[in-house]
Amino acid sequence: MQTCTHCGQPLDQNARFCPNCGASAPPPPPPRASGGFCHNCGELLSGDAGAFCPNCGACLDAAPPPPPPAPSSPAIPAASPIPVVKKPAKARRILPFVALFAVVLAGAGAAIAFFTGVFASPADKFLAYQKELLLEKGLSDLMDNTRQINGLLGLSTDMTLTARVDDPDINQYLDGSALRLKVDMDKRALLANLEFDLMGSTILTGALTYDNGTLGFCLPELDDTYYLIDLAQLARRSGGIEGLEDLEIPTIPADLLHDLAQCYINVVLDTVNKDNVTQLDGKVIRLDGLGKTVDGQTYVFRPSAEDIEGMVLRLADTLEKDKNLRGFVTTLLGSNQALIERATGVDLEDVLDDALSQAANNLRAQAAEIGRTMESSGFCWYLGVSGGKVCMQRLELDGGDVVLAYESYRPGKGERHDLYYMESYGSRDFAADLTIAEENGRYSGECVLTTSYDQELYRVSFRDVDKTKRSALGACYGDYQIIMPVDYSGDLYAMNFSVMKAAQGGTDHIFDFDSLADLTYTEELRGLTVTLHTTDQPSTAAKPRTHTQDITNYDWWQYEDLMERLSDTLTHDVLSQLDVYYR
Repeated sequence: MQTCTHCGQPLDQNARFCPNCGASAPPPPPPRASGGFCHNCGELLSGDAGAFCPNCGACLDAAPPPPPPAPSSPAIPAASPIPVVKKPAKARRILPFVALFAVVLAGAGAAIAFFTGVFASPADKFLAYQKELLLEKGLSDLMDNTRQINGLLGLSTDMTLTARVDDPDINQYLDGSALRLKVDMDKRALLANLEFDLMGSTILTGALTYDNGTLGFCLPELDDTYYLIDLAQLARRSGGIEGLEDLEIPTIPADLLHDLAQCYINVVLDTVNKDNVTQLDGKVIRLDGLGKTVDGQTYVFRPSAEDIEGMVLRLADTLEKDKNLRGFVTTLLGSNQALIERATGVDLEDVLDDALSQAANNLRAQAAEIGRTMESSGFCWYLGVSGGKVCMQRLELDGGDVVLAYESYRPGKGERHDLYYMESYGSRDFAADLTIAEENGRYSGECVLTTSYDQELYRVSFRDVDKTKRSALGACYGDYQIIMPVDYSGDLYAMNFSVMKAAQGGTDHIFDFDSLADLTYTEELRGLTVTLHTTDQPSTAAKPRTHTQDITNYDWWQYEDLMERLSDTLTHDVLSQLDVYYR
């Protein structure tokens, strides 16, 4: 017998509706085919199975029970049929309102962004562009350079130096000749191996070590002894200096440097307000140094004497209370701080506190005068923005003197021409002129430094520079040329320099010196090519494997005697065997 799927009321076999709740009766089950599976437990049924499952006893002629209702579904009154169509109809009616609400939100967001940009004051725009340039790009470049410098303090590579000249008589000695240097260093240790080969033969080798205050050296061809000097003990004995074993190469604390630069940039930018920044009416920006004009907006920051005085007072307060500055100095010194304090007998933190406090007091005493002087000088800070990018910064005084200027012109995609300069009395005191073009991640261009009266200091050209590929020495792959004046005659001298992947692995740094006769007055050295090869793998430098001798307790005359003996052995037993030494 079937039952109502809604209220459980037993139903006649031919009933179409439930007499209790009025719900539709379930369709009669299809005739059961022989075999198959039990709808309740999944038991495999034989062809002669009866009306009930032999495994669980379920009625095989009954329809499978319906799935239970979802937990979130509300209870439906027994007397009402199930409203299957009403909910989708409601959802369809709500959808247009949801879409309309989303459009209104998007429009409001766009309007806020538009009106914020349109109605932002010149001071707001001046600050926004300065922060983007100085606090984002400027500090990012500073951090990249800091990491590169710190990376060199952990140098570990094997280097080989070879040379060729234009003179075949000299080249016969250079063939098979090389100077090899293996270096492995960190903040507190140095391990270096030196080898000098001449015409295929090893002439001289040596090792230099430093580890936590102990210096060691060995020159096997002169004296097969590894000499050790405990510098910490020597300093303690001769000068009463303690802790030399803590001496280390300082590394720049990048995070503290970032916070420090950000803090003092903000001290300056906090001077900007709606009363001291204006926007020029013209839509053209003059790049006087480059001789160009571009479309854009120019903003002018003219601080009053009171503005400058307030900035100087904030600077004084920051200096006096700045924990970042003190942390930067002490972190930079590291363990060297204690060593310096023991050697000098002073507390460096007290000295730093006194110096900063004195500087702060001097600034406070002069703040008003500095403000009046700056205002009377007609100081102006010009900012030019074209296409949403800063293209001009100029700090200028009355009379046209330029304290510092930066101009940037972009003639085409991936091309840039930047100029930094200073001017006084109508003439340029200093200029750094940079042209650069980028194509497929490689950079080419030129940088020229000039001084007064356009006297060129040097010119550096570069081509196909790949910033993503560097040697162990930190040099970017690419081709370079350095041009510098020989003397005040105006004659220039050129040196070519290339950094490239070496055939045997690692990196080759190739220096080509042309017309060396102009510098050395030696005709034999018309041209010279020097190749410095560095490996990309950690150095293979090793400590000497020979007997050691501690010479820490030597007297000074014993040190002099040892050095003199090694020098005599080098001259008489090594160099005297070389034909080139006497030529």
